[in-house]
Amino acid sequence: MRVVLRCGRSVVSRLASRSPLGVRVLPPAGDFCRVALVHTAATLVGGDRVRLDVDVGPGASCELLEISATVAHPTSGGSSIEKALEVTVADGGTLVINEQALIVAQATDVRRTTTLALAGAARAAHREMLVLDE
Repeated sequence: MRVVLRCGRSVVSRLASRSPLGVRVLPPAGDFCRVALVHTAATLVGGDRVRLDVDVGPGASCELLEISATVAHPTSGGSSIEKALEVTVADGGTLVINEQALIVAQATDVRRTTTLALAGAARAAHREMLVLDE
C-alpha cells in the first residue's frame, strides 16, 4: 500500500492485497486518507504468513483501521504463524494505525513483528492489543 500527497490531498496511489487480508479505501477524514484492513478468509491458522507493507510519502497522512480482532488458532505438528507489518513514513508524513486485538489461543506458535521506519519529521501512532486465551 502506498499513500501520496497529490494536489494537496492524501490519496492511496497503490493498493494490492490477497487472501486472507484485504484492504479497502474509506472516505477521507479531514487531511487523512483512510484504509480499512479486513479479513477475507479464516485466520490465523498454522502455516499462515501474513505481511502488510505500508509506505506513506512526503507530507501525506493516512489512518489505517483494522475492522475486527484477529484470532490465532492453535498450531500443531511444528507449524507456526507469522504476521508482519512493515511501515515506512517519509519526511513530513503521518500514519495512524488502529489495530484490533490479536487473540492468541493456547498451544499457538505465532510471531508478530512490527517495523516502523520514520524519516525526518515523520510521525506515527500505533495502537495494538494482545489477548492470551486459555
